[in-house]
Amino acid sequence: MKTKAVLRPRRLVALATFLLGCDLVAGPAYGQTIIRGPYLQKPTTSSMIVRWRTDIASDSVIKFGAAPGSLDSTVSDASLTTEHSLTVTGLSAATSYSYAVGTTTTVLAGDDADHRFTTLPTPGTRQPIRIWAYGDSGNVNPAHVATRDAYFAYSGSDPSDATDVWMMLGDNAYFAGNDATYQAPVFDFYEDFMRREVLWSVLGNHESYGGNNGSTQTGPYFSMFDFPAARESGSNGVASGSEAYYSFDYGNIHFVALDSMDNSRAVGSTMLIWLEQDLMATTADWVIAAWHHPPYSKGQYHDSDVEVNEVQMRENVVPILEEYGVDLVLSGHSHDYERTPLIDGHHGLSTTLDAGMLLDTGSGDPASDGAYRKADTGAGPNQGAVFVVAGSASDARAFIPVEGHRLMAAKLVKYGTLVLEVDGDTLDGHFLQYNGAILDSFRIEKGTARCPAAPLTGCRAAGVGQLVAKQGGTDASDSLLYKWAKAALDTDDIGDARAESDLGLCVWDASGLLADHVLPPDAVATYELPALEAHLWESPKPGLLLYKDPSGASDGLLAAKLQTGAAGMMLVRGKGAALDLAEPPFTFPVTAQIVARDTGICFESVFNTAIKNETGKFIASAKTS
Repeated sequence: MKTKAVLRPRRLVALATFLLGCDLVAGPAYGQTIIRGPYLQKPTTSSMIVRWRTDIASDSVIKFGAAPGSLDSTVSDASLTTEHSLTVTGLSAATSYSYAVGTTTTVLAGDDADHRFTTLPTPGTRQPIRIWAYGDSGNVNPAHVATRDAYFAYSGSDPSDATDVWMMLGDNAYFAGNDATYQAPVFDFYEDFMRREVLWSVLGNHESYGGNNGSTQTGPYFSMFDFPAARESGSNGVASGSEAYYSFDYGNIHFVALDSMDNSRAVGSTMLIWLEQDLMATTADWVIAAWHHPPYSKGQYHDSDVEVNEVQMRENVVPILEEYGVDLVLSGHSHDYERTPLIDGHHGLSTTLDAGMLLDTGSGDPASDGAYRKADTGAGPNQGAVFVVAGSASDARAFIPVEGHRLMAAKLVKYGTLVLEVDGDTLDGHFLQYNGAILDSFRIEKGTARCPAAPLTGCRAAGVGQLVAKQGGTDASDSLLYKWAKAALDTDDIGDARAESDLGLCVWDASGLLADHVLPPDAVATYELPALEAHLWESPKPGLLLYKDPSGASDGLLAAKLQTGAAGMMLVRGKGAALDLAEPPFTFPVTAQIVARDTGICFESVFNTAIKNETGKFIASAKTS
């Protein structure tokens, strides 16, 4: 009689291991499923990384092609792994591809309309671009669901087709941004979106709690994501050598992602040396920078006057960005929405803010007091930037103090995200609330010099026009006066000069532009600053506006007078080297215009003769019948 063999536990384990190994050699393990992804990383004009995670190890295969059912190309890796990452190459720029992922024997996901990606456009391409940006989205709660769904509804039937750049501004997973914590608020929460859209990100403080270190590029964050340290993603900047800070280009926008958490923010540090080199190299029309800790904020637990990370980013990083023409800076950290006007040169505490740092004190809303304007189409130095704190995607907290940072043009304790639309030389920003309402809008327009190269057409003529331009022995004695009078002038024609910087004074002769000036707004209308206790603009009586600046701080303009009514009048007077006035004599015809840029209305006098037109002096008067 034979004795029945008994397999002991150790032998059972060995047999299971052997059988599993045999199965892997032959093909996918029985019951293999995807537990993360697929998701997209590090796009270029000719390639895309596709990643996914499975519960059982196997080889890796991606099939791709022009459309579902036509996946005629394959890339594979025979290595057995649960962390699958393959680079699809040989692609065309700005082109959409369908894909499927799996093993040599099984398609696990894809080959349908939900699995596709689009390569980057050629750097410099001018096309409509939409950016969705926000920080502190690490909670999975009703607020986060609502902010996500509000953006999806805003974007139409397919948000991935409508979105070109998707960026998280740190603290993407709470409490600690480790691998397991990232699953629910990122990979599960955006599962469908991540199949079709690349996620860009910066490090937040909660990422550091999860064992991540930007200085050494170690930790689960750097295992989960691939960022272009070698300048792969279309950047016309410089390779950073670090995935904690990097740059990439999308069309005519240069993006700079910085590490405000771990890498040194000191002057002369590796990151700041790279930043300057990168910005010096780029030729993009727009520069957008992003990091976690905001340089200007009064969040409930985060004060930019106190927190070291925020102070150092403001003192050491912002001046570099300003010098090389940054247009927009995005941050999170404070769980609110805060936005500055167009500013330049504010590197100290909030108490050091003065009027000279506010390049435009309006809201920037084209439907209200007009867009922020920058003269150059490219990256002109020190022409101002807008700074946005967008940290309320899943949590919103009150300002401390209650009124928030004094610099801000918009301050909202509301759940929402930031939507940016760039088209050519125009950038529009919208804070999209969780319920779909737009609570703040601003616009930046580039290439909007004060005066065009030639006179505008269709301007209203004055009954009487006078122009006096003098150049003395020194630049300080140069003077200019233009008076437009005896014609109907309505308040709606010129807008509210006290709240807008849109009254320009332009003078041309036959050879070109002679004078190019703009009257600034009255910053006190929005900002209570000690430096502006005396108002620049006053209205002594209805229909009369007076501008007085004895210092001539704005282009040497000292005074202006605007009188509305049936016999309206506008007068602008200036003196000093800041006038940068061309020297008479001038070549006829000589045209002087006052331009209200927000209303699009202009007022002019044309001079074909002069009382004096000699070296250093031009005096003319003109009447319109």
